[in-house]
Amino acid sequence: MLGGRDVIGIAETGSGKTVAFGVPAIEHILSLSTSSSGKKGKSTAPVSVLVVAPTRELAMQTHNNLALISNALSPKVGSVCVYGGVPKPEQIRILRNERPRIVVGTPGRLLDLAREGNLDLGNVSWLVLDEADRMLDKGFENDIREIIKLCLPSPSSALGPIKEEQGAPKFRRTAMFSATWPMSVRKLAADFMTQPLRITVGSDSLQANARVEQVAIVVEDQRKKETLLLTHLRDNGFSLNSNKKTGAQGKDREKVLVFALYKKEATRLHEFLKNKGYEVVCINGDMTQEKRTKSLDDFKEGRANILVATDVAARGLDIPKVELVINQTFPLTIEDYIHRIGRTGRAGRTGKSITFFGEPDKALAGHFIRVLRDSNAVIPPGLDQWGSAIKKETHGAYGAFYRNDVKGTAKKITFD
Repeated sequence: MLGGRDVIGIAETGSGKTVAFGVPAIEHILSLSTSSSGKKGKSTAPVSVLVVAPTRELAMQTHNNLALISNALSPKVGSVCVYGGVPKPEQIRILRNERPRIVVGTPGRLLDLAREGNLDLGNVSWLVLDEADRMLDKGFENDIREIIKLCLPSPSSALGPIKEEQGAPKFRRTAMFSATWPMSVRKLAADFMTQPLRITVGSDSLQANARVEQVAIVVEDQRKKETLLLTHLRDNGFSLNSNKKTGAQGKDREKVLVFALYKKEATRLHEFLKNKGYEVVCINGDMTQEKRTKSLDDFKEGRANILVATDVAARGLDIPKVELVINQTFPLTIEDYIHRIGRTGRAGRTGKSITFFGEPDKALAGHFIRVLRDSNAVIPPGLDQWGSAIKKETHGAYGAFYRNDVKGTAKKITFD
């Protein structure tokens, strides 16, 4: 990236993606010839770096990490984070008064601000799409394509790497990071990147973090899952009398992340554990952004050592000392399972996951067995009762004849 190449990073969770694109992005800003200072010493230079992330929490985390790097520089490289769920005026005020060189945000809010004329992306010469596969899964493809078109164009593939020149850049560099490499992400890369270099950390295929010990438990009676949750918390050292294995306090406390599938389920589990005396917080989509941020901060700082969350916390979040992940309810896709358990075992550490699997999850039994087998994990008795075959991908209109590996676009035929 420092050499001017477009880069595709296929990397497992906890492999350092934020630093990988953050350091070169700030180096890129410093290398540009900027205009002189304006009123009150604020830079009049335009937004040069844009980072697009799928969730508010990931966007804020990326912004905070970039700020740590840029604040050490002189002059400082300003950064702002914009996302939905909160009023726009404060974000607009920062954009107008602070004139940040870096903007990190979620697709919807970025596009709203741009359409309203409050965010000019016309000079963005460094674009990063973080967790691209997740954004496409969430249905943001059209928004992402529109955002990209508002930035500087990509150079023709014949031009090769972008050469730094004095004055405003004419083209943009594009970096795309994704944990998986599905056809939808490949198509986006083909449309908007120039001779990208693909770097893989881990495997191209769907694969669990090898440092995470996976424990699968078949649950025949769904009503017993809350009792099982308490049992496994206790068995792993998180009892009511001692919710931690060591005497460490604050950030050093070992933590548990409990995943639920639905927002109401997360709320119910939070109240259940709270009534049992645990120090627990919750994150789900029905909560205000202020409450979500406070819950995440309390968990990171160790004021609570259990976080109950939906899949809004499954990707990208870097929370130290998460020793255990419990999947109270299995996710809707095997990709989300991989990302959930990836909240532990990060940055070279080891971790453990416990997953409850039952009749409602039977459609994913084959996928789950494959992931467990590939990781040399124990396949529990009873899991194969729903079969071990992996169902072929189908399409709503084309059924089993659907092909997602066909390249090219459809050709329009006009009959006279």
